[in-house]
Amino acid sequence: MRNQFAGLITAIRQGPVNDEIDVMVNGMQIITASITHESSRDLQLAIGSKVFALIKASSVMIGNKHETHARNHYPATVRTIIRGEQTSELVMQVSEELVLVSTLRNADLDRLALIPGSISAASFTPSSVIVGIAA
Repeated sequence: MRNQFAGLITAIRQGPVNDEIDVMVNGMQIITASITHESSRDLQLAIGSKVFALIKASSVMIGNKHETHARNHYPATVRTIIRGEQTSELVMQVSEELVLVSTLRNADLDRLALIPGSISAASFTPSSVIVGIAA
């Protein structure tokens, strides 16, 4: 499923309001999420817990592979682009096992001059990651 990644919690940094959760996906990539401390308690999250991370495509930013302020920043190759009237969808290959889908305005796509095979980066903030557990 697109932008849905199963993984294991490798770290929890508790704060008074938000906790930062590191989720290892595909045995090698870390995705950092920021969720409320109350949600962490309600989900009974702990090191080693099996979880999934969801990232909305419009939250995945595309840009220079060297410039970002996002905690989740991954050099990536543009695999495919589907251009719409105002917005395009990009499939970004981060690693052999990790693919991220992003949507961005066509003006931004044109400014970045991206085509399939371009080297770029995909990034997103920890607050844009939803953490869930199996019901």
